[in-house]
Amino acid sequence: MILSDRMILAAIKAGDIVIDPFDPKALGTNSYDVHLGDVIKTYKIQKERYHEIGALDCKVDNPTMRHEIGPEGFVLRPGTLYLGSTKEYTETRKHVPFLDGKSSIGRLGITIHCTAGRGDVGFCNHWTLEIHVIEPVRVYAGMPIGQLIYFETGEVDLDYATKASAKYRERCAEPVASYMYKNFDPAIDDPPMGGPPVYNDDLPRADHAYLSAGDNPYASGDHAYRGCSLCGQQRSAHPQ
Repeated sequence: MILSDRMILAAIKAGDIVIDPFDPKALGTNSYDVHLGDVIKTYKIQKERYHEIGALDCKVDNPTMRHEIGPEGFVLRPGTLYLGSTKEYTETRKHVPFLDGKSSIGRLGITIHCTAGRGDVGFCNHWTLEIHVIEPVRVYAGMPIGQLIYFETGEVDLDYATKASAKYRERCAEPVASYMYKNFDPAIDDPPMGGPPVYNDDLPRADHAYLSAGDNPYASGDHAYRGCSLCGQQRSAHPQ
């Protein structure tokens, strides 16, 4: 069952749904309008980083470029994937959230997600948007970009916020690029927010091609290691 406006308000009051900031005017009959944040990211295409010129690589942490959306807006063009984010931070404790574009956005030829329109119970973060367009179109920070719909579901054993395997748990107001590369390389731990990937010294790698010692404050010699998140000490030297 989809939650109605009254049910969404009741869930917010009970703490089962969090929308921050919350604007009563954005509450629809059975949805809530979310708005575009002020940063857009695009992937860099670097010849020396890829086996195939001009291709993103699922096995590496593909670098991105950051673009701030000024008062004049930002023009999106066909053929480019844009990563945006919602201005709103959301939490969903007992319901399954779905994010979809508004019809007015669709009528401008804007799609806000490629495949990831469904969230999980326990998802607590801003939503990253995978935006592409059919025609060139100018967008603005703070404009309505999509709507959240909430579905009732059964009890879960482990929600997204408590799953060790959840890749996008750390709160970030800006768009987050793909962590697909972590599925290929178990030696990569979660990076500090906004930083490059760092390596778990318990799982050695022969090749540190895209992270030099100078990139990481926890580096040792020519190899970089993930240290304790609290003190920065290397895991191999840290009390277990």
